Amino acid sequence: MYVSSVFMVIIVSLICEVELLAGTLVGSTKFISERDALMIIFNATGRPFWRHYQWNVTDNVSLHCLWSGVHCTNMSRSVVQIILPNGNLSGSLPDVFDALQLLQYLNVSGNSLAGSLASCVLLREFDISRNMFSGTLSRSFQLAVY
Repeated sequence: MYVSSVFMVIIVSLICEVELLAGTLVGSTKFISERDALMIIFNATGRPFWRHYQWNVTDNVSLHCLWSGVHCTNMSRSVVQIILPNGNLSGSLPDVFDALQLLQYLNVSGNSLAGSLASCVLLREFDISRNMFSGTLSRSFQLAVY
């Protein structure tokens, strides 16, 4: 099982790189900071009306790993989980997940999110249920779930 998981990660990484080089990931955010990617998500999903989640976005030095619903690795301080269920998020999830390269788990269930999910991301698990998403997941998003 471990070998197949590693193989899947390599395949998805290659697909993401090919899509990036081919220009099919228009406006790729791979090179913005994780904090900036989270700020883009925050601003695009109805931030003044969020319930249960506090993000100190006005303080430029606050550590995004301390924001509620955001979980990071201990060593590298990279975002590995975003858990924001039933938080009154609305709007569309912006296409910034490729900037969160170690993100493994995404839970935005029970919100009012719409649109599509197109980012190249290597998730182990995600829950987007009870939202208003439409369309299909990108090929790379589908392959990333193992």
